[in-house]
Amino acid sequence: MTSVRRSKWVAQGAVLLILFVSVLLTTPLARGTTFQKDTIVATVRLGTEPWGLAVDTTNGDVYVADIGGTTVSVIDGKTNSVVANVTVGSHPDGVAFDPTNGEVYVTNYGSSTVSVINCSTDEVITNVLVLNGPDGVAFDPKNGNVYVADEFSNSVSVIGVTNVVTATVRVGAYPWGVAFDSANGEVYVTNEGSNTLSVISGSSNTVIENVTVGDSPYGVAFDSANGNVYVANGGSHTVSVVAGSTNAVIDTVSAGAGQDDIAFDSSNRNLYVTNWQMNIVSVIDGSTNNVVSNVTVGANPGQVAFDPFNGDVYVTNSNSDSVSVVAMVSPAPTSAWEYAVAGVVVALAVTAFLLLLVRPSRKKSESPALGSAPTIQEHSGQGEILSSACPSAQ
Repeated sequence: MTSVRRSKWVAQGAVLLILFVSVLLTTPLARGTTFQKDTIVATVRLGTEPWGLAVDTTNGDVYVADIGGTTVSVIDGKTNSVVANVTVGSHPDGVAFDPTNGEVYVTNYGSSTVSVINCSTDEVITNVLVLNGPDGVAFDPKNGNVYVADEFSNSVSVIGVTNVVTATVRVGAYPWGVAFDSANGEVYVTNEGSNTLSVISGSSNTVIENVTVGDSPYGVAFDSANGNVYVANGGSHTVSVVAGSTNAVIDTVSAGAGQDDIAFDSSNRNLYVTNWQMNIVSVIDGSTNNVVSNVTVGANPGQVAFDPFNGDVYVTNSNSDSVSVVAMVSPAPTSAWEYAVAGVVVALAVTAFLLLLVRPSRKKSESPALGSAPTIQEHSGQGEILSSACPSAQ
């Protein structure tokens, strides 16, 4: 291949590369319009020191316990505005929703009671007396029971379908968070003072396993996609991944600092972990157990919940007196002038490529080889044959 032809193909290849890159950079895929990221879409102002929260999955309303006072704020998930305030006990803490009867259970840390709210009227219908320092709470749809972690009694109170305590289960020191595993019917309780996770059989209401996790475990959540249980360890700044099938720790994820609570998003299979000390929420991909992003929220985020009604994640910011609403959002589409500039770039690249493609190649000039026979030329107008060679010496 001659140098001229090689240069031509190099030039064509360069223009083709420019064309490819130009098209790639101006597509919606490269602009990120098909990729989504977690973004705060709203901030809701409400009562004093919001803490625990739960979602009414029938209408998308969010119930938030204002631990600094005596009320529960009700947020309309469609408008993200406060539509009601319900007076409960002293220092309301944990919240859980019971879809079978449309009731919300609120643990009152300061009065050792659980307030039961009718979601259709947003009124308290009863207060259930439990043991000292009720904190986390979860509903078991398989048996209809509500499980309450009594922090200062090292036990879990079991509230039956008639809103009466039917059993008390001894667990580890300072139980905190509670979660239900729908795959095996077991209830998981974090013990902040024992660095363990107690596994309670929902059928017998007895502890069947104590799993050692990280330091100061607080929040706990069940991932229905992979069957694992995730524990937020505030003291060791990690998240323990416990296999629901074996109740053994299978992975440990480093995520932020001061982890407090964790929630599973069934729409994207991610887990959201609040980091109290860093004012962020870490997002863990449930398929890889890797942190994929961090979302900055308000001051000292406490607890987190997923709203399957609208696909949003709600985070309480205790020292901002607010709730951050996090959603998966696509970046803004490319503006008109950006598309115009991109169109010009692509057009120029295509034109240059086509010009190079159809441009005729330069023919190689021919000259007599060294030592070849002399050429004969016809003299114009006289028909004389002249020799181009030098005349021989006379």
